[in-house]
Amino acid sequence: MTLLWLASSVGAVLFFLAGWLAGRAGRPPAVVVEPHPPEPMLSPELAALKADLAAAQVAQINDRTALQQVTHDLGAARAQVERLRIDLMRAQMHSNELREQLAGRQAPAPGALG
Repeated sequence: MTLLWLASSVGAVLFFLAGWLAGRAGRPPAVVVEPHPPEPMLSPELAALKADLAAAQVAQINDRTALQQVTHDLGAARAQVERLRIDLMRAQMHSNELREQLAGRQAPAPGALG
């Protein structure tokens, strides 16, 4: 048992040393990122087109945001209409029940006529 413990400890120490030495080797990273070359001077037409593209992209983002907001508002309005419709139906049912109760109280009793 002691021999197994000793062999395990030696293996752990050797594994640690191998990792430590590999880390100190200072190998270059696996992926090397090269810097982008500077953009050449743009012609005035190309610069104007690039500015127009950027403006169109901003407008598209604003339009998409507005569309999402309108869609959300429409969904909320539909839900509100549905809740109001249900409330109206309940109010009508309650009104009918009250009318029936009132009519039942005002009707003469069948044995009272005669």
